[in-house]
Amino acid sequence: MTTAIVDEQKLHDLLGRAIVDFGAVSTAPLVIIGDRLGLYRALASQGALTSTDLAMLTNDRLLGVDQDGVAAGRVVNSGSNQVWRKREASGDFVVALFNTATSGTSTVSVTWAQVGFTGSGRVTDLWSGSDKGTIADSYSASLRPGETRLIRVHPTGGGSTTAVEGEAGALGGRAVAASCSGCSGGQKVRFIGNGAANDDTLAVSAAAAGTRTLTVFGAVDGTRSFSVSVNGGAAQTVTLTGSDFNTPVSAAVTVSLAAGANSIRLFNDSAFTPDLDRITIT
Repeated sequence: MTTAIVDEQKLHDLLGRAIVDFGAVSTAPLVIIGDRLGLYRALASQGALTSTDLAMLTNDRLLGVDQDGVAAGRVVNSGSNQVWRKREASGDFVVALFNTATSGTSTVSVTWAQVGFTGSGRVTDLWSGSDKGTIADSYSASLRPGETRLIRVHPTGGGSTTAVEGEAGALGGRAVAASCSGCSGGQKVRFIGNGAANDDTLAVSAAAAGTRTLTVFGAVDGTRSFSVSVNGGAAQTVTLTGSDFNTPVSAAVTVSLAAGANSIRLFNDSAFTPDLDRITIT
């Protein structure tokens, strides 16, 4: 029998990078504990930092993502393939791709629509700072077991998408914001529907009047429906089918928006809706 030889330093570097990437998209705090707990003496016994350790702790691009105050939401949850995203104040998106398997290389993919925009985006590798060019519609990475990829995407055109979080709306009746590990921004709205008063009304601004694609993202175990009314008009039905209440799925309808301010009401007078993650207007 052949015994595999494990390079402990390479394994340490790989897992350390995965921890840093996930911490960055989660805005996890960087904590420094003083010598009162004996940490400095313990660290000293481990020897000098490696070049990889130093890169993790001094990479301004990673630190900026960690300190932007925006929590990521999971948009792909397919076995060992995981993708998390967040939108920064600049309008750029930070996307983290993970292969959580313990064996086998996997191609992890995400569409720009799942991230929150359409068209093309200019991609930057946040570890190396290298420009990966303008990529249309989607992004994929071939990742080894435990490997990650952390990128920043700057939408460059071919489509304009406005995203509004469900918890940012005016909640009526029993509708309430709740935590959601897989949702954009880490929150969703529960208890919409099963009564006319239990609704969520979102404000959307349009530069010009016209038809748009409204995509509703929600989490549900089974099949449920939203009624969607724009500016008090006749409601359309948006039906979602999902596997649990933490993994958003989506469906789209065509709506007409007025120039300027618009209100989009999500409700269901007779039954509970899916939990609402967010909507996008394209």
